[in-house]
Amino acid sequence: MLARMALLGASQQDLVVMEAKFNADKPQDLVVWPENVLAMRIFMVCATQWRRNQMDGSHESLRWDAISIALNRNCEARKLKDTAIDDLFSQIVLMERVALEEFANIRQEQKSE
Repeated sequence: MLARMALLGASQQDLVVMEAKFNADKPQDLVVWPENVLAMRIFMVCATQWRRNQMDGSHESLRWDAISIALNRNCEARKLKDTAIDDLFSQIVLMERVALEEFANIRQEQKSE
């Protein structure tokens, strides 16, 4: 695509900007530490379980009842003691908060475009 843009007369600066945008949109590799794998699995299972704002459609929170169901359905999580379940839940809530911040950043970028 960049070659076509160059043929159409795009400036070198425009090509550099477009290349950076294309590279930024590519998925990045994600490394999950072993101690976080179970929390990540549960979080991903709940990926479709976001509570959304009725007015603007923004993400408000994960449905905690869905997290509970996901924890109960996961054979690894069922083997954990209560304190470990609490720690796992805390990891998921932390991921939820980070995801909410990222959703807000994306919405802000979309508004400014």
